[in-house]
Amino acid sequence: MDDLIKEFLDEAGEHVEGMNKNLLTLEGSIGKGVDKDVINTIFRSAHSLKGVSGMLGFMVISKLTHKMENVMDKLRSGEWGITTAIVDTLFKGLDKLEALLKGIREEGKEALDISDYVSQIEGMLGQKDSGKKPADEKSNLNISKELLSNIDKEEEKKIFEKLKAGDGNVYEITMRLNRDCFERGISPIDFYKDVESLGQVISVVPLNLKPLPMDISLIKEYDIEIVILLSTNYNPNYIISFLGSSELKINTIREISEEKVLPMDNSKYLQPFIDGTEEEIEKLNGEILKLEKGEDLQGTFNEIFRLCHRIKGSSAAMGYKSMSEVAHDSETILSRLRDKELSINGDVIDALLKVADFFHNSIEKIKVNKDSLIDIAEIKGKVVRFVKDERKKGVEMAVDMRKPIQLEVNEYNMSVIREAIEKGYKLFKVNVFLKENTPLGFERVFLIKNNLDEIGSVIRCEPDPEVYKQDNSGDISQFAALISTDKDDKIIRKVVDIDMVESINIEPFSIDESKKTEGQGIAALQSSDNSSAALQGTEPVVSDRRDTEGTGRRLSDVSQVSPGVQSIRVDISRLDNLMNLTGELVISKARMGQFGVNFKEIFDHQKIFSLLDNINSNLSRSSLELQKYKKSTSGDFFSETAKGISDLSDKLSHDIAGLEMEIRNLYRKRTILLDFMEEINSLGRITFGIQNGVMKSRMVAVGQLFHRFERIVRDLAKDRGKEIRLEISGEETELDKKVIDELGDPLTHMVRNSIDHGIESSDEREKSGKNKVAVLKFNASRVGNYICVEVSDDGRGIDVERIKQKVIEKGMADPDKVSKFTEAELINFIFLPGFSTASKITDISGRGVGLDVVRQKIDGLGGQVDIVTEKGKGTKFVIKLPLTLAIVSALLARINTEIYSIPLDSVKEIVRFKRGDIHKLDLNDTIKLRGKVLTIVPLSDLLQMNNGFKYESDIITAVIVGLEDKQIGIVVDTLLGEQDIVIKSIGDYFSNVVGISGASILGNGEISLILDIPSLIKRTEKI
Repeated sequence: MDDLIKEFLDEAGEHVEGMNKNLLTLEGSIGKGVDKDVINTIFRSAHSLKGVSGMLGFMVISKLTHKMENVMDKLRSGEWGITTAIVDTLFKGLDKLEALLKGIREEGKEALDISDYVSQIEGMLGQKDSGKKPADEKSNLNISKELLSNIDKEEEKKIFEKLKAGDGNVYEITMRLNRDCFERGISPIDFYKDVESLGQVISVVPLNLKPLPMDISLIKEYDIEIVILLSTNYNPNYIISFLGSSELKINTIREISEEKVLPMDNSKYLQPFIDGTEEEIEKLNGEILKLEKGEDLQGTFNEIFRLCHRIKGSSAAMGYKSMSEVAHDSETILSRLRDKELSINGDVIDALLKVADFFHNSIEKIKVNKDSLIDIAEIKGKVVRFVKDERKKGVEMAVDMRKPIQLEVNEYNMSVIREAIEKGYKLFKVNVFLKENTPLGFERVFLIKNNLDEIGSVIRCEPDPEVYKQDNSGDISQFAALISTDKDDKIIRKVVDIDMVESINIEPFSIDESKKTEGQGIAALQSSDNSSAALQGTEPVVSDRRDTEGTGRRLSDVSQVSPGVQSIRVDISRLDNLMNLTGELVISKARMGQFGVNFKEIFDHQKIFSLLDNINSNLSRSSLELQKYKKSTSGDFFSETAKGISDLSDKLSHDIAGLEMEIRNLYRKRTILLDFMEEINSLGRITFGIQNGVMKSRMVAVGQLFHRFERIVRDLAKDRGKEIRLEISGEETELDKKVIDELGDPLTHMVRNSIDHGIESSDEREKSGKNKVAVLKFNASRVGNYICVEVSDDGRGIDVERIKQKVIEKGMADPDKVSKFTEAELINFIFLPGFSTASKITDISGRGVGLDVVRQKIDGLGGQVDIVTEKGKGTKFVIKLPLTLAIVSALLARINTEIYSIPLDSVKEIVRFKRGDIHKLDLNDTIKLRGKVLTIVPLSDLLQMNNGFKYESDIITAVIVGLEDKQIGIVVDTLLGEQDIVIKSIGDYFSNVVGISGASILGNGEISLILDIPSLIKRTEKI
């Protein structure tokens, strides 16, 4: 899908979600007083959608939101009161809006007729006030016919009254959005927001995209001309400087009123402006340095242009004209660089860095005094010579048309190549030769590149039509590209074989080949002989731009003087990678802890000193005995022998004394070990902080999912003629975003079944003594090592006897066996495909399709779904989702030679008891704990190790674990202590092993299996 359309759909989706939520709030306020803020919020959303869709040519959506806007205008002015009929009409409009957006997403067009809805709204307006302006009626205002046909008579009347009262100005602005702007990082949606920041956009109409509905591909092929009717307090010169650029050209601006500039209070937007601009300045510095090095010129140009454009828009909206003016000049410099009217050299880079410094200094002044006047004379002097229309200095593309183009790759390209190979994509070099004197060569190359982007990703190309433009002095007759794709060369040949192509050469591209040309920078892109730096006689220099006050701080280092923004968007793959690295850090920390324990055992070993003392004592005694022996014997031989032995004993004593001294010195240095252990503890604290932060960054509140169902419940209840109140609790409980996305469908099936079959009609409920308003509850909570999501109702419950009948009727089990099934076993049948107890099939349920999908989805997430039901009281679905990849604290236990991890959240306590305290009860081993009977089971029995476990020790250790209100004691051989462990998936082959939820690598390198406590507790019921 085109990025522009995706951006529009994302933006529209957010508006629709907000409007749904606010309409529900509005509906709840009927008869209780109106919250005008809610009405204004809905109005603004409809107004924004009308403008953006109109600018892009989605005139059906523009018309639909225009009509909804008319209704909201009546409500906010107080002319109409809020009624159920009006709210239903607005909900109907939202349904049509969602259908139109779906059509654009799936079919690329507005595939829905809204004439009936438009007639309904116009009928309502006609009953209350005036309808649509007749086509032949003349206007009191000199507005063009294109705009006049798109506004109502009442809107025209309001414009006239506004002008008469002197409340600001109204301008009719015609503009051209060059098709290149979409390729150069300027989003039309961002542009529309810029227009909105100037005042109120009354109407937007495209002039040249007809017939409608528009084919979105036209956006890529033609410039778009639009006409805007804008109510604003700004004068025409300011509007031109704020909106105009090389890609967004203002053709005419016609004043409908007398100019009168009024001051605006922007104080509440000051801090967001400062925070956002500081972040953009920091990025701008980095991108300019990348431009100097020649890294990814295409992406760098686009990013710098986008940053300058945003600074221009936001500063202008805040009234800081000097910043807006300098940013506008920067855009001009960048445009001239891309058009090759300027070359990339040290002077240009220095000027752009001076611009970034100017922005930084301006923000610092604004922080001190928001009304600070900023002198731009100096910076103007730096950039003016590059902005003026001087003689063209740019260079032509250095491509020898008679030889194949030698593609050169830089470090960034290499990273993209490696990533493509890791994902299994193929790499191809594509050379395309156009026929001699081919007209519109640049446009054809542009089309070829777009076609390649449709089937893969162009990593590198020469010439790059998005960076270089064809000059009048020459034409392009050859194109080369490096592409990653999952298609074969036949498909590639097909998409590049357009009109006027003479020959095509496609070859596989290898990683070895790419290494030969890595790291060529600007020279690789522009050719070493004809690079812009070479022609200018100047090599790009990366200067260490420090301040002039001797502080040594880089002026571009904004992060050192101001805090960052409060939120950012991060690709989830990056979080996945951080999560994996954090897991490895936890394992490394555990290994260091193990080393510390080993060292401590060495240094704390007191036995060596005892042995040394014994040796010294024995040697002393031996020496004394030898002296006695020497005196008591005669003869030189014995005397000499005794003397020799005595001397050796003395030397040995001396050496041992020296050894003892060294060992004692080493022992005294055990404080080093204490420091080491302290560092390990510090590492543990840091690791915990990192792991906690990374995990939280992936998590979103489940309330985001739950609140989507407010509208669904409301509509289904109304359709079935039932009164239902949705209650949400635990909405602050957090889940991984991927899990949130996957839970939507299962919850929808549960809600549909509950409303259609579980909840009775109001009359039926009153007859049975219930409140006629049924309650549907959503709840989320953390239970042990699981996240539990509950969907419950107070309806009629599941008829277990009816399930028995259906099982027998369908021949799914023998009648004798069915009679022996437990209630839980019978309820499990409703999760089978095609099974339903419903006597009536409706448009939303009753066919037996749905709950089987629920179980498949939950199983796919590694979770489980259970049902608790009571006839006449209601039903509760309980979804338990394990943390398949997380870091948790666990209690390590040894069974035989294996180590197992017990999630600490499930551990209630640890008990030790005598073997004689064990008693048999219903074939189970039990003990009495504080007056209550507790089942104890050897872990080897729970895991069915079949090793014939026997209680051999007199003192037995058991870990008491529990889930909700049920507890058991797991008998283990030895407890090894607590440790943070990384939960790793055990893969599909072992996913059905009962009692094991994952595995972890311990500090000593051993593998520890992680116990699944809920399934082990269930297993005790069957032992």
